[in-house]
Amino acid sequence: MTTSSNADNLSRNHQRKLHALASTIMTTVVGLDKSSRTRLFARWKEFTEYLLAGTKRFSAKTPDYDTARSILGIDFVTPEEIMVVRPSVVYTDQDIQQRAATIPSAEVLNWCKANNHALIAGPATPLSLLDVRALQTDHFYSKKDGWYAEPKQVFSRNDKATLGWLIIRKDPVPGSLNKNWAEQAALLSDASTYVPIAGEMTWFITTYFLVRGVRLFPNVYVRTSSLDSDGGRVGVGGFDAEGLGVFSDWDGIRYSFLGLSSARKF
Repeated sequence: MTTSSNADNLSRNHQRKLHALASTIMTTVVGLDKSSRTRLFARWKEFTEYLLAGTKRFSAKTPDYDTARSILGIDFVTPEEIMVVRPSVVYTDQDIQQRAATIPSAEVLNWCKANNHALIAGPATPLSLLDVRALQTDHFYSKKDGWYAEPKQVFSRNDKATLGWLIIRKDPVPGSLNKNWAEQAALLSDASTYVPIAGEMTWFITTYFLVRGVRLFPNVYVRTSSLDSDGGRVGVGGFDAEGLGVFSDWDGIRYSFLGLSSARKF
């Protein structure tokens, strides 16, 4: 008998022992009858893959969120919390572990708390304004169509919230109401801050509401860095029971209800 044949025999013997052990467990512990066991073994490959995935999930290191939670409280939103309220958004175990490993430092977290910023997990895959709306249309004033769904409005498809974490301010930048774009932009003197795009803001606002039950920007709008097809600056806000509003206007315009959105790099 060749070495290869010996290996094949050992492999078959191993499989028979595994089947016998599994059969005993399914009968004595789970309580499956013979016909149920037959159906299970007919899909043995799928079953073992399922077991392997489960083993990896439950043996994986639990993400350490303690520092972020202790500093930010409700203003820290995890991938696990998002999956509960957005069932169609699925983060893999690897996604979760990678994000847990890249939570900002305590110094940045304390800065967030002092400056009214929340730390929220970005989507599992990049999402645009229209993608976010498609997740739950009732969170938007325009449930379908609308000016920003026109083909020429490429920002609503191309400006996407990406993976990782988002640090975004929960209210307009202080002093930014009733100012034009140039005046508002001048208020962001910190090199680590920037004006987020429409995809980031709509993901942030609607997800925070779903997880925390709090409507941000209910009575004001904030400019984003996204531009419409005519060069108008896109703003979001007015998030009341009728849904989140999206509008655009020229950079030179000043409104008492229009401020500036802000996010932080880390």
